Amino acid sequence: MQMVRTRHSQSVLAGIGVCAALFVAPGQGAPGRTACGVTLPNGSHPPGTTASPNWYGNGKLFTLLWPHGVILVDPRFVNTDGSIWMKFPWWGVHVPPKLLRIGGQRLDGPSRPLRARVNSGAVPGFRGSFWASGVTFPRAGCWQVTGRVGKVRLTFVTLVRKVPG
Repeated sequence: MQMVRTRHSQSVLAGIGVCAALFVAPGQGAPGRTACGVTLPNGSHPPGTTASPNWYGNGKLFTLLWPHGVILVDPRFVNTDGSIWMKFPWWGVHVPPKLLRIGGQRLDGPSRPLRARVNSGAVPGFRGSFWASGVTFPRAGCWQVTGRVGKVRLTFVTLVRKVPG
């Protein structure tokens, strides 16, 4: 694990927001009628951060969700084995000074568990923990994702779909 400290953290966070806007524009990705009970953002964000309609949190752990709870990925985010990768930023407030762990399972069919790579980092002006994560979903489908730091957990459900490039 490496500690990521950068003067450009705000640019990185802005880049994450731009990526979200590029791949799921407002009005796209609405799940319609599906058995996947996606989690919608609740607007809960860490103190000292800018409000956004995509925030999801529980007062201690926070992340940004994709619009309508649906991740639409084009071929740039599909690995040669067909798995899908996506980045998720996480923030922690009053959590143990430990590395975030991310796990998850597909809810609508068989699949291997998701894989996650997590790096600790820092965001200028934010008094808490920050982690950048890359999550690999073995297949498209309905996924439950849980981030955990010690006994603090945050869980959401998202629908992952491939779209043509």
